[in-house]
Amino acid sequence: MITALVFPGRMAGENGSLFSAEPARAFLSAADCLDRAGRYSGEVKYSVALPMADDDVVYNIRLSSADCPSDTLLGFSYLIDWQLPVNEGADTVAGFTDYYPGHLYIYRDRRLREYHHDWDSIPFGGKSGGVQRSGQFVDLFPRIIAARLREMASDSTYTLSVARGNVEGAPALLLKARRILNGQECLQSEYSLDPSTLMPLRISSLFNPGMLGEQEVTALYGASSLPAPPAAEEEIIALYPTIFDRYRTSNYSVETLRGEPMPGFALPTLTGERYMRNKGDRFPNPTVVALLDPDVDTTAETVALLRRALDRLPSQTDLIFAFKSSDIDTVEALTGRLRPGEICLLSAAPLVRSTGANAFPAILLCDADGTVSSVILGFSSTLADNLTSSAALLKP
Repeated sequence: MITALVFPGRMAGENGSLFSAEPARAFLSAADCLDRAGRYSGEVKYSVALPMADDDVVYNIRLSSADCPSDTLLGFSYLIDWQLPVNEGADTVAGFTDYYPGHLYIYRDRRLREYHHDWDSIPFGGKSGGVQRSGQFVDLFPRIIAARLREMASDSTYTLSVARGNVEGAPALLLKARRILNGQECLQSEYSLDPSTLMPLRISSLFNPGMLGEQEVTALYGASSLPAPPAAEEEIIALYPTIFDRYRTSNYSVETLRGEPMPGFALPTLTGERYMRNKGDRFPNPTVVALLDPDVDTTAETVALLRRALDRLPSQTDLIFAFKSSDIDTVEALTGRLRPGEICLLSAAPLVRSTGANAFPAILLCDADGTVSSVILGFSSTLADNLTSSAALLKP
């Protein structure tokens, strides 16, 4: 048996009663209202009772969504933040899914997956409606519920009915659906809606009723404090910085910095001072920013190649070493004495995070106006030549 409880969030709706309406019309009218939900936040207690298990599996879910009329892939952005308490005293399993137009992030089981439409559009299409529509718990949002109600109203395998009921003592409009396939009842669904707003109060579905594999899912809606869903990568990183630090495997973000302002940062130097730079600030000269990890075997050779490459240039190009480590001795052993035009920064994990770099070295070549001109990722035998040719094109 599967049970999911979802609690009503802040919704915009319209008054009206469909208790006496013809069932298909009631389903379609409710779908129209759900489609106009606008900004939404809600909390969900989602319980899954398995046939052979003694205890229910209970997810605690927070939802947030906002309309994006210009988004042709889904039409709204969303954030799903969920937790699954294990046994008492044990760690809680947690994850999230975030979508904003053309970009999807899914974290689960210590794995962060990313989908970016401008890199690969295929996952965003297909019969399922795309990864942005088919992920876990996405069907709890009003807009997806609306699509499901329309499917039921137009499918002759469903028998629909409308009734009065209550949820946690509150009156409710019940939209019921039974599905028969090949003479066998395979699904019973019930959508309990607030009679005045037509927003969901509870959703329950019984799969394979009366059979050995019978499972029931119920969702009961309530208020949530989850903020509006992130509208840019830096916003989702700010919500889950540790997850992006530990589990990010994509270099999508750093690759897309070309032509964009270098992100701002404030990091300590070897002498304990703080080097601060805002996004959009100019550099004194064209500047190469090298994101480095002392634990990478080729870091010392990368430092030498960076210097060799810049020595070949006819005009001044500054060099910023930004190390993830805070170990001064380790970093000083790698850089030696700094030369004129060089700066060495420690504890650069925030900068690594804001650029989205996942491989080291990650080298960002910037014009003097602060614009990232080119990006070089990883170590190779041709690194010095590539650096020299790219740095020679930097604008003073």
